[in-house]
Amino acid sequence: MVFTSTLESDTAKFDHQIFEREIKAVIERSRLKLHSESPLKDFSADACKTFIVATTLRDGGSATRMRTYDSRKTFAFSGAIWEAARATSAAPTFFESIVINQEIFGDGGVG
Repeated sequence: MVFTSTLESDTAKFDHQIFEREIKAVIERSRLKLHSESPLKDFSADACKTFIVATTLRDGGSATRMRTYDSRKTFAFSGAIWEAARATSAAPTFFESIVINQEIFGDGGVG
């Protein structure tokens, strides 16, 4: 369904809104009983520390680690799981970039 719904856009081929709905549905069906707006930050004491990479698209782009955990130098990503998944999947020509907390993100392979 995600890759069959084309978007009339000069920058993306597929409809990112359908992709977002599908990501949220997968999250809600998870065995962890998560809500579609669940934060990426994992508050469990025994949680596996995980990160994904997306690219900020301002000033030439730079890699951003979206962490499930706080570190000594930075806090965990403040967005939802679906936002992080959408950001790392925003490959040019496939899906539009996404704005999270006033920052524009795209796929981690960009830049």
